[in-house]
Amino acid sequence: MMDVTPYPNFLPPPIDSGYAFSMPEMKQESQMVSGYTRMRQRFASPPPTYSFTFWFSSRQFSVFRYFWHEQLKSGSLVTSIPLLVPETTEITLREGRFSGNYQPRVPGSEFDSWLVECDFILNRDTILTEEEFLNRYFNGNLRLFNLNMREALREWPRLPGQVF
Repeated sequence: MMDVTPYPNFLPPPIDSGYAFSMPEMKQESQMVSGYTRMRQRFASPPPTYSFTFWFSSRQFSVFRYFWHEQLKSGSLVTSIPLLVPETTEITLREGRFSGNYQPRVPGSEFDSWLVECDFILNRDTILTEEEFLNRYFNGNLRLFNLNMREALREWPRLPGQVF
């Protein structure tokens, strides 16, 4: 098991502007000479890469730079970052490591603050099973889930002549 370097608790979590995550390609396609394409699955459950931005004061940015270069060995060690993830509506600490280097910039004419853009790869992604999904979002009620799906399909935009 890897040691986790804790994120300094006096530094702010990422801001919600520009917050996103992406999944790596789960399949690999190879074009064959005959014109057919051969596909194979590369991963069963790949970890997502989160892209986010920190908003630091100059003092906080100095602490972050020290944390990045000295404690994380230029971002290569595992740490825990407070992130908003799809499985919860709260900000939770998630373990992973930074991908690449951070990108700092000064926002407009505010010379005492820094926007720092980062990419972060989770160690483990939490994917809910069907039962956990129903329990979390519909209190385990399959009938309520089906009613919500029917209502969503009724409100879905239809093509001309399409009937549900």
